[in-house]
Amino acid sequence: MEQFEPIILQPMDVPVATGSSEPLAWITRVQDKEVFISLIYIREFYFKCLWSSCFMVYDTLNDLLQHLRSHIEQLSVQNQNDGSIIVCPISGCSKVLATEHHLYRHLYMHNYHIRRQWTGLNVIFSRDDVANIPHCGFRTSMELIYDGSAMACGWVNCSTLWDDIDLYCNHVDDHIDSLGVMDRDQRCQLNCNWQGNRFFFFEIELHIIIAEIYNRYFV
Repeated sequence: MEQFEPIILQPMDVPVATGSSEPLAWITRVQDKEVFISLIYIREFYFKCLWSSCFMVYDTLNDLLQHLRSHIEQLSVQNQNDGSIIVCPISGCSKVLATEHHLYRHLYMHNYHIRRQWTGLNVIFSRDDVANIPHCGFRTSMELIYDGSAMACGWVNCSTLWDDIDLYCNHVDDHIDSLGVMDRDQRCQLNCNWQGNRFFFFEIELHIIIAEIYNRYFV
């Protein structure tokens, strides 16, 4: 049975750590190592937990996500008082959260971020033209700007609040999928009903635009 440390609130006058000098990453490709299986090369990756000082390493993404969920489920905030702050326990993320609920939502966003990184890596390495693209030179960052506030749907006449980023994304997709013929203009484009957006898009474009909106504000 794995043991997990509780979150200890830090005094407000103590500087917030931003991680070690070593590059941090949830997912790392094993350099110059490929496995030849069924006439194709499979690139190998390892998946590392970045929770505080844990750094457990796994062979699959699902194992890492299950391990991280265990950390979150066993999470407890201790020593809470007026002179302390709640800091994200992910190494390299120094986000200060207002309440324990904000912390939970923020941590599930890290979980979401890991899966998006894995999707991006698979897309990159499936294309020969970008598979060996050089590193941009910027350090990998674990920082998430999301402050853990409940996520509000920005669709017109919808004021629902969401704690889970996956359910939130599915909810917004349902809004788009529910648009019908009457919602299209003469070019068969759909009106984006996200508040503050007055443009028209084809359906696939609308999914992408909405994804960009919540990625910009929450990830």
